[in-house]
Amino acid sequence: MNTVFFGKASDLSADFSWKDIFSDVFKPHSKDERNRLLTKGIGNNVPSPDQMLKQWQKPWLFFWVGIIGLALSILALFSWNIFAGTGMGVLLFILPAFVMPLTALIFFWEMDISGTISIFETLLMMLLGGILSLTVTGIMRNLLTLPDVAYLMGPLPEELSKLIIVWVLLSRSKYRYGLQGILIGGAVGVGFSAIESAGYAWSAFDQSFASQGLAAATQDLTQSLLARGVLSIGGHVVWAALYGGALGLMKKGGKLQFQSLLDPLVIMTWTGAFLLHTLWNLDAGAFVGIFPDSVVIFLYRLESMYIKYAVLILLAWMLLLFVMRKGIRQMAAVSRLYGSGAAAAQPAVQARQSALPQRPDLAPVLTVKASGNVNHGRSYLLVPGKSLVFGRDPARANVTVPPDTRGISAVHCEIKVKDGVPVLIDRNSSYGTFFSNGQKLEPNVPYKIKGRVRFYLADPKNYFEIDVNPPKGH
Repeated sequence: MNTVFFGKASDLSADFSWKDIFSDVFKPHSKDERNRLLTKGIGNNVPSPDQMLKQWQKPWLFFWVGIIGLALSILALFSWNIFAGTGMGVLLFILPAFVMPLTALIFFWEMDISGTISIFETLLMMLLGGILSLTVTGIMRNLLTLPDVAYLMGPLPEELSKLIIVWVLLSRSKYRYGLQGILIGGAVGVGFSAIESAGYAWSAFDQSFASQGLAAATQDLTQSLLARGVLSIGGHVVWAALYGGALGLMKKGGKLQFQSLLDPLVIMTWTGAFLLHTLWNLDAGAFVGIFPDSVVIFLYRLESMYIKYAVLILLAWMLLLFVMRKGIRQMAAVSRLYGSGAAAAQPAVQARQSALPQRPDLAPVLTVKASGNVNHGRSYLLVPGKSLVFGRDPARANVTVPPDTRGISAVHCEIKVKDGVPVLIDRNSSYGTFFSNGQKLEPNVPYKIKGRVRFYLADPKNYFEIDVNPPKGH
């Protein structure tokens, strides 16, 4: 099991990076590991929530898919130059267009810790999502009246269309998590990107062949595939994965609600994807007459050297890591909830907690025990300088409840020490925080607690018991 990685994922004060995720790429993998990975999500190879961490492997297959795909693309190009034929031409139009997006998609599939989506289901969603999103894009372009400029004609209808298809595919009740949303969004983006790139490659070849012959057409085809194929690693596949992941994090009880579209994370990721897409399409020529000629020439150089695209790809993946962190922490919370994964999910946290009593200045102020239906039997320690935040969102709460628990907000309430006294604070929860006598806490008002106190979140079934430790010397 990936105990160190999930220790970081479970500890909100810790951080993890791409290095933590990619650390197993070059490690040897046994035949059993390869077989389990390739049959993930099929038959009995679908882990229960308490087995997700035990069966999950850090991603590594995507790297070899990319290497082999690039090698086959180069072989196809050489073969085309030696004996140009219709069959090899079709292969050359299709294969390079799929390699880089498909590599990213395999990575997203490997990152789906839930293990409930098979590779066959993923590829089906890629084809279906790509065709449907392109179809909806065509319909939107006929319905929307937009200025005839590439940086508006493309991003708005395309990102709206992909959002609609991602929503439709993600609406199935079996999809419940943010990492699944990233995978489904990525599948739609890959299908869209690969089909579009193959179309552009064919168009470039056809136009050059008619006017300049086979040699020039082959050169234009190669340039088109290199530009669109390689750069696609930071295009549609990532843009759609961004808001797919955000929507996946918003699912409640396996259902998507329309108000989720107004969630700040969904708005931020879709807007980010739209802006990245717009800047991608924005040609330096659009600034002629607006900026000095020297600035326009500089922008042209950035484009010709692919620096602009490299920066946009980097920004897209940084934003995706932000969303992916939330998805990973959501899965760590699910693992903690179902018990047997708890010890593996947060060894670093547990190690620190076990060491706390050895330092008098960090002796626990109080203990909270979950005595109701939610997190039953678990105990949480509050130490000086820290707080216990209750809620559904593992990115903001360190006492997390199941994502589909009714009535409990993403951030519900907090226990901390204020002016030397432990206090309980409701954090603008939707359905309230209550003491055992039914008294409802006013939002953001600290209530002093001492001795043994019982409270609940939204419903009396979701109750917790606080046991305040007496101050030293008492």
